[in-house]
Parts: sequence; structure tokens; C-alpha cells
Amino acid sequence: MPSENEGGPFQKKQRTNEVDASNPAARELTRDEIVWFDDGNIVVRAGPGCTGDGPVYGFKCHRSILSSKSYALEAMFGLPSSYCPSLDGVPVVDFPDPWEDVRDFLRMMYGSLRIPVHRRCEPTAKMVGGALRLAVKYDAPEMIKPLREVLERDWPNSYQLWADIEEQSQVLKTVIEEECEEKCTLYDVNAFVPDPASVVRLAQDLRIGTVLRAAWYELSRSHTQGSEPYDDDHTLCWAEWNERRSTDVSVLDIDDMKRLLVGRERIRDMTAEALRELANDELFLDVAVYDDPDNPPSEFHPACNERARACLKRLTSGETFLEGAGDPMGLLLRLHRELRGSDTVCKDCSSHLTWYIRHLCERIWDKLEDVFELQRLDIDLDDTGP
Repeated sequence: MPSENEGGPFQKKQRTNEVDASNPAARELTRDEIVWFDDGNIVVRAGPGCTGDGPVYGFKCHRSILSSKSYALEAMFGLPSSYCPSLDGVPVVDFPDPWEDVRDFLRMMYGSLRIPVHRRCEPTAKMVGGALRLAVKYDAPEMIKPLREVLERDWPNSYQLWADIEEQSQVLKTVIEEECEEKCTLYDVNAFVPDPASVVRLAQDLRIGTVLRAAWYELSRSHTQGSEPYDDDHTLCWAEWNERRSTDVSVLDIDDMKRLLVGRERIRDMTAEALRELANDELFLDVAVYDDPDNPPSEFHPACNERARACLKRLTSGETFLEGAGDPMGLLLRLHRELRGSDTVCKDCSSHLTWYIRHLCERIWDKLEDVFELQRLDIDLDDTGP
């Protein structure tokens, strides 16, 4: 019978322990607060320390859970291995992916990914995006559908769902601004909304066409990071900058940048043409009343027409128009809120204006595919996936 120093199973066990004890990554392992189960039978590691310097993050999982959710992991675990490192007697496997994505992917597997319930919260896109990329990479179809549905919830393919989110966002913005005012802190819009450029990149990489209209429109009306406004003395205007959505366009490729620049010009031209035409139309409200086939007018109110036209002219002139020229649907919805939330027009005329403004916005929405040349991506914009 061989001794511990002469080979055999005793020597193999001793070698494994020596490797673990001398491995800096093992000693510096940061255990995940959620995915670390005492009865787990495999440790997943991720982070820069797995291949070089930096921290290492660990997740103690169940091989059966990972195999049941992912066909790729099931196949990988079934491959023979001559040697596998271990940690406290449990096999270790290193993932080459960003550790935050691995964390969200594994938490999603265990039903512990805490996705915000409010639409378009700042962390949602990154959280869902990382898990979704790995769900596609490791062939986990049961995880793809619910993650994709979250993206489609926040970036819908229909105008009406998009408009509903816009209204909810305005309410949330008002609440947050009031809280910031009470705490004497600056309101920073970018702390509460996701970066549309990252959503565009994710959707195009994974060919999720249903979110592209909303994501590209949001991208077009966002300011580019690095374009912060400065005073004459080169002091950053924080109060003004914090009110402006900004986006990191570095994640876009050259074709995307061309599409964005051309699309922004088309949006501004379309806004100027449509709104100025309405502002100069003496029968603006008359058109709205008589063009609604489902609600024939009882009578036409010239006073309401004049007030509505005056409100529109105010929104389409000077600084207000310059700010909203890149956001025609936002400008029209702002007009709708002002007319609906005041005594500017009567109830009947307000309902007809609601229909008319929605009709204009839907026309713009339907043109977004051409505005941003999305057909060149060769992605079905209406495919809801598996």
C-alpha cells in the first residue's frame, strides 16, 4: 500500500489542497451575498483576478440548477477533465465574462435578480443586459424570454405604450425634483434614467428589434457626454447640465454614429415643418375636431381654437422650440398636458385635441424606422422572439 508521499489518491488530495492554499485568488475570494449556498457543489469564479491582478468574486451554486437552465453549461459539465481546481473540496470553474454579468446571470437562475418594478429605472438596462447576454451565450432559453420582456416593457414597440411611459416619467420626475429641493440637492436626470446608447448596443447585438424604435428615439434626443454647457468664465453650469439627458456614444460603432447624426437632422426638420405648419393654421382646432371620425363634433368653439393656437405658438418659438426641436413627440405631449391641465380649452375640444395630437405622434412614430435607417440593420423590428 503506497504511503502519502509515494503517489496514489492521498498525494492527489494533498496536491489539490496545496494549490488552493497558495492561490491568491482563492484567498481573496469575495463571496456573493445571495448566490452562495452551503450545500452548493460547484463554485463559479469571475473577475479580473481569475486571469491576472484584481479582485475575484465567487458564487457557490448547484451544478444541477446550472445544467437545467443552460444547455451550454450542461454540456460543459459533462466533459471529462484531467484536473479541476477546488475550494474547500468543491470544484471551481472560472467564467471569462464580466463579474457583474455573471452575478446577474446566476441570480436570475435562482430567481433572485431584483429588477426594479418602475419602468426605465437607471440600473434596469445594465442589470437585464448583462444577464441577457450570458443567457444567449450559454444557451439558456427559459431565461431569455422574461429578460427580453423587461426590455420591451421599458422600451415598447407601440406609440401608445411609449406615451404611457412618458407620462409616468413626468410624474416621477416631479416627485424626485421635490425631494431634491427638500434635501437641497441638485436633481440629476442621468441618475434616474438608463443610457439609451447601451440599450441600442444591446438590442442590435442580440437582434432584439422590438425595442429599437424607442431606444433610437431616446438616443436621438439625448445630449452626448462631454457636451456640458459652460458659462463665459468656463464654469460648468451644473443646474442646466443636470436637467439634460446625456448618453455615452462610445459604445456605438461608426455606422451607428452616422445613423444618429443623420437621424437627428431629420427629426429636427420634421419637427420644424410639422409644428410651424400647425402654428400658422388658423383652423388648428377646427382640423382636430373635424378629423376625428369616432367623435363627430357637436359644435366648433372659436375661442378654444384661438387659445390652443396661442399655446402652440408659445411652445414653438424661441428657446422652448430650440430645446424641443429634437423631440417632436415630447413637445406635442407637453402641449397636450398644458391644454389638458388648464381651462385653456373646454372639455369637448380637449378630447378632440387629444385624438389629434396622438394622430400626429403616431405618424412620427411610424416614420422612425426610416428616420434612423433601421432597415439597414436587417433586424425584424416586430419580431417578439421565442
